[in-house]
Formats: sequence, structure tokens, C-alpha cells
Amino acid sequence: MLESSIKKTQKKPVNSKPETLIHILHVDNDADFLKCSKQILEMHEGSFQIETALSVKEALQKNRQKPYDVIVADYRMPKRNALDLLKELRNGGNDVPFILFTEKGREEVAIEALNLGADRYFNKSGKPKTVYGELAHGIIAAVKAKRAEKALQESEEKYRRQFEASMDSIFLADAETGITVDCNRAATKLVGRKKSELIGKHQRILHSPEAIERGFSRTFVQHRKGRGQVLEDQIITKDGKIRAVIINATTFEVEGKKLIQATFRDVTDKKKVEEQLRRERESLELVTANIGAGLTVISKDYKILWANKFLKNICGEDLKGKTCYSVYANRSSVCPGCGVKEIFETGKNHVVTEQSVFGPEGQRIWEITANPIRDEKGNIVAALELYVSVSERKQLENKLREAENRYHAIFDKAPLGILILDSTGTAVEFNEEAHRQLGYSRSEFAKLTVCDYEVLENAEETRARMERTMKRGKDDFETKHRTKTGEIRDIRNTVQVIELSGKKFFQVITRDISEQKRTEEALKESEEKYRQLLNGMNDTAWVIGLDGSFLEVNDAAAEKLGYSREELLSMGPKDLSKNWPEEEVQTLIDNMPKDGIQVFEATHFTKDGRQVPVEISSSLVTYKGKQAILSIARDIAERIKAREKLRQSEERYRTVFENTGTAMCILEADKTVSMINRRFEELGGYSREEVVGKKWT
Repeated sequence: MLESSIKKTQKKPVNSKPETLIHILHVDNDADFLKCSKQILEMHEGSFQIETALSVKEALQKNRQKPYDVIVADYRMPKRNALDLLKELRNGGNDVPFILFTEKGREEVAIEALNLGADRYFNKSGKPKTVYGELAHGIIAAVKAKRAEKALQESEEKYRRQFEASMDSIFLADAETGITVDCNRAATKLVGRKKSELIGKHQRILHSPEAIERGFSRTFVQHRKGRGQVLEDQIITKDGKIRAVIINATTFEVEGKKLIQATFRDVTDKKKVEEQLRRERESLELVTANIGAGLTVISKDYKILWANKFLKNICGEDLKGKTCYSVYANRSSVCPGCGVKEIFETGKNHVVTEQSVFGPEGQRIWEITANPIRDEKGNIVAALELYVSVSERKQLENKLREAENRYHAIFDKAPLGILILDSTGTAVEFNEEAHRQLGYSRSEFAKLTVCDYEVLENAEETRARMERTMKRGKDDFETKHRTKTGEIRDIRNTVQVIELSGKKFFQVITRDISEQKRTEEALKESEEKYRQLLNGMNDTAWVIGLDGSFLEVNDAAAEKLGYSREELLSMGPKDLSKNWPEEEVQTLIDNMPKDGIQVFEATHFTKDGRQVPVEISSSLVTYKGKQAILSIARDIAERIKAREKLRQSEERYRTVFENTGTAMCILEADKTVSMINRRFEELGGYSREEVVGKKWT
């Protein structure tokens, strides 16, 4: 029959477009039926690519080899049926859309399949054109829904990653109430507080009492007025420290709520440096004779107008009127990279260069700082040069650089327990978290080697691991450590071989994962209990007479809607869907398809007046010798909330991405630019059309 139907309905297939092609795994123990179904479905506008399997075992093997967009399965198959296939997929975390395509009269199987997470149920019986038309429509609807959900999740995650990865501290607050609604990791680090200590709290906790006016910080009030200016302010960390910040804020609306996005940039160190320079300049003239540095004034024709005693002692007393480059550098022309020349030509206020100068003690390295001297009208008339010997400082800087590299390797690369181990397993340096994890004081921990607290490996095995790691350059593994009190803790070690002062060490980042392990075990137990409970539950279900009355209801219906069984049997669909006119309910009953499934969404009202959004699947059945309707309603409230939450989150982080003060772009794996924000356009000078889709080089 199917072969004759194929000949009647056969037409030239349309070439499939890769972006719309749907990959289907059709599972049935009838090879001829699979062949015919494949031909019919693949003629559907070229949208489908069908692969087949004759058993559950073969289907699972194929599914492990490649992903499919949807699985269509008959119930009855040798050894294991479609429900066994569905259970194994869902238990394995596979949420691929699953459609049961089986014979008429298996409504109880369809109910169980829907309870197990199936997306659709279609009856094989009937006219092929109708059957496969409904099946094709159901496949497309299920795949579109899954792809849309996945795209929304990926979009939300992409914006969240950009938000969290920003180097600037970003706070989001309600513009009306001042309550913080979100912040990124950099923000928590800036103020020394956890997210839980910031989100839901008023923004004024970041500021001193003196900066608060009418319950809000002064900068917040100015930004709320929408002026969009960049403001300087001070904030207070959790431990009471004052940090100087520059705040760039924008206002926008999400879901009708006005929000302020404030980007905080810590300029504390910059302020300290500026203040230090100011003080140094003020005292410069006072200590000229005793600072051990040269000070000279150079005219615009590079003649020496004045020099302090220090330079005269080196270069001779008779300096005035001579060119600076002939006296200080023994040259016949202006020195390459001359700071004075740069000031005269560009008008810069501060230029620092390094230069070798000859003197009685031979050649030395000098740091030369040049500043302009201006007249009352602001015109540059000369330049002031400060000569400071940096030969010794250069040596000190090299030692300091080594110390800074070591500090960076230990503390800046990870926020967890960090150790620098030598080849014997002794910690030459470690941070506070490293010894705190095991309950030792710093002095106690300094006396230990890895073998003293390692549990899973003996001393010989530990040494062998260290030798392998030294060859490979890195390692990452889980183990167990014994604390000072004898408690065994689960630990994850990330090891990197580093070189300091010409010697190789192990940088070990340790993370206590004991709580994570316990949580994972508890989660497994919880999931198993939940799975067992779910397998014993049903959605609300009714048998409905063609006159619109309930003939039978299940226990879930009585439990979820708050009515007794007797009360429900005296009611009908119109009593549960009170917001639907009675004639529309009757129209649905009258238009029930004879060989198909009627699927629609509605709202059920519980006895206490609550509204429950549901998806109802209905089909004609025979009940007590009479034709009736079997309806199964699935509560989709959480699905709607999750979809809306994802949409709102995606919108919010898209808005954050667009309005952040930091220029951002998103690159795909092949370095193709997929997205840029407005700040990127402003700074880069490129439009989105010029950048998006291009390779980052």
C-alpha cells in the first residue's frame, strides 16, 4: 500500500539547503516500512535526511556515532521497545526530540512515552498522505522548538561570558531604587565582596556616608539624570579601604524597568603616582644642590642657559652658551630621540629618555626627564632637563623584575592554593590558601614535603609523577590530602613547570573539591530518586464523552487541580478552561481528527482559582464500547517561565554588551568576528558591516 502511495505522490525532490536540513533517525523492525517511509519523508520539500535502524541496539549505536535532530520510533521492536530506547536516551542526558510513530490502539503506550519525555505521538494507521503530512509537520515543529531553545541558551551564555570576562568592574542597578541587580567578577574583586553581598543590596554600601545625599551616592544621582558623563569618585571596600575610581555610566530599559550600568575603573595607583610626581616637582628646586642629580635649562637653539653644581662638577664650570649635545653627549648634532627636541616640536609636557653620557667615571646610563618652560602666554621658551644616574637602578630593576615574575607566577595566575615546589617536593613559596586548606600554620607547612600530606601515592610514586611532569611540562590530576587533624580531603592539582632565576620549579594550583564531590554524590542520589518518582507519575488525563462530559479522570488530575474524583466526573472541559467560550470547546470536540492527534495549548483553572498553562494532546479512543476522546494535559508553566527568563536574560546581557564602556567583540573559533558593540565602533572607527564576518588578523 505504501509503495503505491509513493508512486501517486512522488515528485521531484527539491535540493536541500544545509542550514535547513533535518537529520532524522527512524527506528522500526520492518525494513520494507522503513524504506517506504524514507522515500516519502525525503520528498518533503527536501527538508529531511533519513537514516534507519532496525532495533534499539542499532539505534543507540548510530546515535553514539553522530547526533540527530530528531528520533522517530515504532513501539514494538525485538528484545527492547521504543520506551526502552527513550529511557536510555533520557537517562544518558540526551534531550534529542523523540516522536513515537506506532499503530492505533497503543494510546496507553503513548501516555507512558509522554511521561518519559517524548515530544510527540503519531498514529501509523490511516491514509499515507495524511499520516506522513502530520508526521512531517510534527518533526519540523519539534526540531524548530529545540533549535530555538538552544540558540537562545547559546546567545544568553555568550553575553554572560563577555559580561563576566570584562576587565572593568560592572554594576547593574535599578535606576529608581538603587538596588544592585547584577555585577561581574571584576566588580566583586574591586570591592572585596561576594556577589551575594552585592546583588539585592543598595548601591550606597559602596560609598562613604559623606558621599550620600537623600539615600543615594552623588554620582549615582548625576548618572540617573541621564547626563552620561564620566565622573571621579571614591568607594569603600568590605575591609574599609578607600579606592579611587572613574565611573562611566549609561541608562537603558529592560522589560519596562530603567537600569543604570556603571563601569568602575580603579585609578587608585594612578592617583598615588600623580600625587608623588607633584610632590617631587615641588621639592625639586629646594634640593637641587644636594640630590645627586643634574639639572639644566636648554634654550630653543639647544644652548645651555643654566646647569646645577652636579653637572658642572662632571662637565666643567664653563657650560653656559654651549650646545647641550656637545657638552653632555660629545656630539656634533642633536642626540637621536632627544626629549628636548620632542618637546619643542610637539609641545609635550613630559618626556623621559635614556642616554649614555661620558664623564670622569666613564660611561654611565642616565635617565633624562625633559619638561617645557612656558612664558605667561603658554608658549614654550626653553626646556628643563633632569639627569638621574640609573646604572645602579637598572641592576635593582632586574632583581625587582625577577621578584615580580615570581610573585606573578605564584599569586596572579590562580585564586586558589598556590605552591612553588622544588625537585624534592618542598614548598619554597606558597600562599595562605595552600596551608589553610590543610589546617597548618605557615611555619608548620614550610617544614613539610608533598609526601607528608599525600594520601593516594607513596613517596616513590610521588617522585615518579614529579619526574614525568618535569618532562611533560604540566599535569592535572585529582588526589587526596591529609589535613593536620587527620581528615582526608579531595584535591585537584594543576601543575605547571616554570623557570625562575634559571632553575625549574613546579607551580602547583590546589583546589579543595571535597564539597564538590559530596554535592555530586548527593545530586546523583537526588536524581535517581527523582527519576523513580517521575516514572511513577502521570500528567493529568481524562476520557471525555463526545457530549463534553468527563467519563474518567486519573489521580494526577484530582491531585493537581484540587478537585475530588467525584467532583471532576460531574464536570467537563468547559469547567476547567473557564476562559474559553463553551462553543469553542465543543468545536474542538467536533473537529477531532479520526486518525491523528489534536495538540493545542490551554489554561486550566484549579479549584482554588490558580491558572495552570498546559499542552493538551487528544485522540479518539473507544471507551466502554463507545467512541470517546483521550486527553492528556502537560503542565508547561515552567517551560514558559524558562523561555521567558532566557529571553529576558539574553535581552539584558545584549543590552549590557551594547552599553558597556569597554570595547568588545566576539570571535568564533576560526577568528571570524561575529559581533561588536557600539564602543568598539566608536573606538575603532569601523561600522558593524565593515567588521562582522571578517577574519581577525
